[in-house]
Amino acid sequence: MPEPKVRQAVRGDAINVRKIDHLTWPENLWLKDKDFQFYFESYLEGQFVVECGDRVVGCLFTQRLDNESTLLDDGKTSSDFTSLHQGEGKVIQLIRISVLPQYEGLGLSHALIEGSLEHLKKQQGSIEKVVAVTRCSQFKAAGAYPYDDYVYSGRDPTIAFHVGRGAEVVKILHNFRLEDTQNDGHGVLIRYSLKTNTDSNFDQSTSQLQFSRDDAESRIKDAVRRIAQSSEEPALDEPLIEYGLDSIDFSGLKASLENIFSISLEATFLFSYPTVQQIAAYVVDQNKNTGSKAKALEVELPDGSLTKRSPNYSEAIWIIDTAERLPAAIEVGGFKEAVSHVPLNRWDPTGFEEVIAQQSGVTSGSFGIFLHLHECDIHGISQKEALQTDPQQLLIIENAQNLKRASCPKHDGEIGVAAAVSNFDFAVLQQKIKPVESQTHSTLIGSDLSVCCGKVSYLLNFNGPSYVVNTACSSSLVATNAAMHCLRNFECQLHFVLSASTILSPHVMVAYAKMGMLSIDGRCQSFDQQANGYVRAEASVGVNLGMASGSGVAIVASSVQQDGRSAGLTAPNGIAQQKLLLRTSMDADVPLSDIQHQEMHATGTPLGDPIEYQAFKQALRSSSHEMGFIISVSGTKAIAGHGEPCAGLSSTLRIIKSSLKAKKIVNNRLRSMNKHFGPDMMGSNLIFPTVNGSAALSSSYAGINSFAFQGTIARLLLKFDKGNERPATRKA
Repeated sequence: MPEPKVRQAVRGDAINVRKIDHLTWPENLWLKDKDFQFYFESYLEGQFVVECGDRVVGCLFTQRLDNESTLLDDGKTSSDFTSLHQGEGKVIQLIRISVLPQYEGLGLSHALIEGSLEHLKKQQGSIEKVVAVTRCSQFKAAGAYPYDDYVYSGRDPTIAFHVGRGAEVVKILHNFRLEDTQNDGHGVLIRYSLKTNTDSNFDQSTSQLQFSRDDAESRIKDAVRRIAQSSEEPALDEPLIEYGLDSIDFSGLKASLENIFSISLEATFLFSYPTVQQIAAYVVDQNKNTGSKAKALEVELPDGSLTKRSPNYSEAIWIIDTAERLPAAIEVGGFKEAVSHVPLNRWDPTGFEEVIAQQSGVTSGSFGIFLHLHECDIHGISQKEALQTDPQQLLIIENAQNLKRASCPKHDGEIGVAAAVSNFDFAVLQQKIKPVESQTHSTLIGSDLSVCCGKVSYLLNFNGPSYVVNTACSSSLVATNAAMHCLRNFECQLHFVLSASTILSPHVMVAYAKMGMLSIDGRCQSFDQQANGYVRAEASVGVNLGMASGSGVAIVASSVQQDGRSAGLTAPNGIAQQKLLLRTSMDADVPLSDIQHQEMHATGTPLGDPIEYQAFKQALRSSSHEMGFIISVSGTKAIAGHGEPCAGLSSTLRIIKSSLKAKKIVNNRLRSMNKHFGPDMMGSNLIFPTVNGSAALSSSYAGINSFAFQGTIARLLLKFDKGNERPATRKA
């Protein structure tokens, strides 16, 4: 992007400035025609614009006062501003700052203030004070706070912007701007300390400040204390969430840090750098290397921290066959819309009416029609036993038997079994409907998730490793990674990875809704500006893995890692995600830019999706200098819902099926890109298909992410070999 430049406005800027005002302010706060005319005709020398290249992208209106006390006179409101202007006044009043949304976060508001004051000082003599009547940008979104308490909390991004540049809150001006309903008609009088502006240079976007590590840590701690309204000093190496900050506080703190250090930070920055120590190290490094221009968030690893592992890690594991039980609506390519209302015969909503009324996600999901498996032919399971068995066990057994019949009918013995399962609805229901004294041996075996793997090995006479994996939403890819280890260590000749997830009770749905995980409108809108959570899905997916070649799809690498000491136990960690991506590519000896398709975890959360996407972008920048690549990006959950322990294998199956029919993997719920992706993150190398079409994955690579809310993250890298037969997909 061209270097931003601040200059004095000219009359020819009027049309552009008017457009900027309308694009950046709600209609009820647009500058009135008479006021606009006054500033552009009677005091044009006090109005400023900022340009990027030849485009005007922001503006600042100012005027002069004899004394700031004139703003405090009884009865004065914002409609009186122009009448207070005094051409020779020594007090500068900042009227409004506007920057086009796509250029936010680049330090342009600060540049406008610094550049305009320097110019006014040079052209029109000394300035005694700088004041403004500002407003809060997030007051209504913060909840039921008294206005004064919210202002002084320091949580608001706009207040934090000014305070971070050395301003102080002088007074709350009640009923000063009656048309501003988002602030209950109030305004906030602030005063700038001129010493923060003495060293600025006109036509420079930000000041070139230098900070030592100790100085940076001290300033960060002061900002944190101010946001938290606490006198207690935050620990250097503790996540700020432990200090009591929440996501709303993060927004205000980010704005403060940007202005204290004159840098631009991504919206997700504090999730990747969650401690005072990490923030300080980052801003000092940015300042040292590039002055005030923060470079992209890239993981910096010590020498040797990601060394290539032993040779057998490069040996591919082949997907010999697949089996599935998915909701009937799910199809290849774009998928039909699979999300619907909970079936009427699934559960009784009595007692949950209030939550259901507020959260559509409680009664929305991707539901299967395959739960009455006692009517199906599952070898070795009687109808009586099936009635006392968790449907997830039955789904896993059914897929295992289908895999054996299809791909290794005469093979038993050294075959491994990994079962990825985590939902315990059936056990909860058993305890509710059956008294303890009536529960039997069959009841215990039928409801215990740890039995899933053992029952498969028992029924099919498998002697290989047999285990259950429960890392919540990353379970099936963690299980796949473990299976690959078993195969490479010659612990078995083949290895089944089986997963299942059913929704039998409203209890877990209600708990997830109260945690804020589920979409309030019952739609998972991955990558979209309207994203507000996910919807749950039922599914069962299995794969048969082996070392021998012959299939058209190979897993060339897999990795499992943990977020570690992130912003919080359930907060994603962008740096950890970058390491996962780089580790998988290094083990496969395949640059990230060589993959053709990337399936994101993408649960449709406002910050989780941008954190994951940003991590992918920065890992790309770290590992490749090529610019000609195109990668298609998708999120299965937008159409199929979130199968939780099945999610990773569900995504794998979708990619395999799409490759068989040379179909694009699309997200037809994507309407408007999440604003936190930012203009600098989009690029032309990553595309988000929203319309069906042909796009073969032959002779190429695809990556799949699967992340758990408790921090265990996993990734597979697939290779499609055009010359070999593709794996079949088995439906029960």
